[in-house]
Amino acid sequence: MAAIGGRGEWLASQRRPTCANGTAAGPAAKGGSAAELNERLAAIDVAEDARHIHGRATSIGFDFEAEREKLRPLPADDYDCGIDLTPTVARNSRITVRQCYYSVPAKFIGTKVRVKLRANEL
Repeated sequence: MAAIGGRGEWLASQRRPTCANGTAAGPAAKGGSAAELNERLAAIDVAEDARHIHGRATSIGFDFEAEREKLRPLPADDYDCGIDLTPTVARNSRITVRQCYYSVPAKFIGTKVRVKLRANEL
């Protein structure tokens, strides 16, 4: 175990948030500007459109174009993909959300607080 202020503490502070099963909590871009990221995503889309699924005679892009007119438009309202939770603040001024601890102000000790859990934020 590293001493306080040692390398182990620094490494712990550099870790990405993780889910309870240990997987990363969200995707991370490999750096660069938004334009570069959009270019990489566009290249991935082109490659995916040309890809064939085993056992199918047509490509993914061809199948999508055939089904495009059958798709309904996206809803006008934004869909909230987070989960509402109401953990109780413990006497040490912390809440537990999915086996992770989070500090909250001491004035909330003993009360329930409402939190929204999303893929990469609480």
